[in-house]
Amino acid sequence: MRGFQNGLISLTLLLLSFCFQCHANRPVFAHYMLYAPSGPDNLDGYKAEIQYAKSKGIDAFALNTNSWEDVYKTRADGIYQAADELGFKIFFSLDMHRDNTHLTAENVKEMITRYSSRASQYSYNGKQFVSTWLGNEDTIGGRDKYYFVTFFPTGGTEQEVTSMINKFNSLIDGLYAWDTSAWPYSSADNFNSPSNDKDQAYLRACKNAGKSYMASVSPWFFKHDGCCNDGNYQGSGLWIKRWEQIIKDQPDFVEIVTWNDWVERTYVAKMNNPNWGPQQSNDQDFPHEAFLELGSYYISWYKTGQQPSITDDSVFIFYYSQSAKVTATNDPCKPQNANVLDDRVYVVTKLKSPASVEVQSGGSTQSFPVEAGVTTVSMPFQEGQQSAKVTRDGAQILQVVGRKGISNSFSTYDYNVYSGFSALVLPEFLTAA
Repeated sequence: MRGFQNGLISLTLLLLSFCFQCHANRPVFAHYMLYAPSGPDNLDGYKAEIQYAKSKGIDAFALNTNSWEDVYKTRADGIYQAADELGFKIFFSLDMHRDNTHLTAENVKEMITRYSSRASQYSYNGKQFVSTWLGNEDTIGGRDKYYFVTFFPTGGTEQEVTSMINKFNSLIDGLYAWDTSAWPYSSADNFNSPSNDKDQAYLRACKNAGKSYMASVSPWFFKHDGCCNDGNYQGSGLWIKRWEQIIKDQPDFVEIVTWNDWVERTYVAKMNNPNWGPQQSNDQDFPHEAFLELGSYYISWYKTGQQPSITDDSVFIFYYSQSAKVTATNDPCKPQNANVLDDRVYVVTKLKSPASVEVQSGGSTQSFPVEAGVTTVSMPFQEGQQSAKVTRDGAQILQVVGRKGISNSFSTYDYNVYSGFSALVLPEFLTAA
């Protein structure tokens, strides 16, 4: 009997070790737009980005570019050098969009061979990892050397995904879902309830074909460059619910969309970096660091398979700075989907024990009881300053005040999200027990 028990214990430990290894091998990437560093290509700036990404659990940058001119080579050289020095990983996301400047076969060959021997080049299953953004109209190959995980667009049904896999079966190692995974929302409920149906369709189709699947997660999306068909994907569920779905589904890889896309406002990078230039200056008043600060909790959960314990209290605030119901004075093109935006301020608490949160929007205030863990509350916003404070046992412990107010006097539409946070971090000797 004792031998049986010992054997059972050994088997249990082996299975636990196997499960831990499975989870530990699940990496998180961030989609890095190579056009974005429009400053002086400062090596210390690249190092600061990488150090920040590493501190939040990100394993690699996916360098996306549709051009391989000298300026992009210089930037990639600097990023790879910084990654070499800091033990970070890099791979290319080859942008093959035919509406853009199209990468040639010679460009692609140079890009994936130029850094192949670098310590920072990300590899998977012993092969150099390569991703694409589109490219399903082009010919790729080389699976003996490269691990290809490609974004070839589908409608997200299992049948469509399977058809795409069958078309490129001998050329690809996996599929990457972009819009169907990053913004799986419907305007029917104001973009508040993301669905993971398409993620699960990808997972089933890829598993059946022996392929990997890379899912996406994104902050709020807003693009408006003068075109009336630009759009929005916003709401309380856009970050937290997607991470919860991803943790449940456990895709092989996750890519944060994006690190630094100032045009579509999906950035999570810090604003104060010497490499950011004019492209970023318009977004200076709209920091998104709260997304990644909150996201690091879910990144750890996804990678380890274990829900992290919460030892510190934090509060986060998210809102856009003008009412979607108001008409701009000098902008004839109201962005797509503006009619279903809900004009609310969202507050998220991450607490080690229950408390109360008071949300103030302009001259209006609402209070909410909040439990330990992560809780989202919201209220209709008004013009003026936005803030939230957390109290426990009658004492205020946290407060976050938005530096950007809400104003309904504006000439152009801008539904970019403002985010902010406040955290009370206790010394280690108080949390060690």
